[in-house]
Parts: sequence; C-alpha cells; structure tokens
Amino acid sequence: MYNIVMTLLIIVSFLIIIATLMQPQKQQDALNALSGGAVFSGQTKKRGFEALMERITAVLLVLFKRRSALQHQCFHHVRSCLLN
Repeated sequence: MYNIVMTLLIIVSFLIIIATLMQPQKQQDALNALSGGAVFSGQTKKRGFEALMERITAVLLVLFKRRSALQHQCFHHVRSCLLN
C-alpha cells in the first residue's frame, strides 16, 4: 500500500510541475503598468486556456495534499506495526 501511495504522489508531483510550467506568464510590460492598464492581475477574469490550467493546477494540488496525508498515515501505521 505504501509503495502505491508513494508512486501516486510522485506522479501527481510531476503533473503539478508540468501544469505550472504550462500556465501563461503574468508579467506585464513597463509601458502597460505605467499607463494603468490592468495593473492588478486579479481585476481581469481568466478565460480559456488560462482558466483551465488554473483549475487543473488547483485539482492537482488538492490531490497532492490528500495523497501526502495518506502516505503519512501509511508510514505511521507500518512503523507502529514494526515496533510491536
């Protein structure tokens, strides 16, 4: 069980890295920032590919958190069985 959880954790980790790298850059050029055009990135609604990648990243992060918690529980269960 521990090996399965660890393998899934590694796979989800790689998917998070890929999803993060695929997201578009949020940098603005200096002229746009000085002219006041959408200074805060939170003011514009994300659509299309950017919104999709944000959702995918959020789902992968939730999966990572759950898998790491499960791995932690498996580790302590195995450890307690070995000590008895």
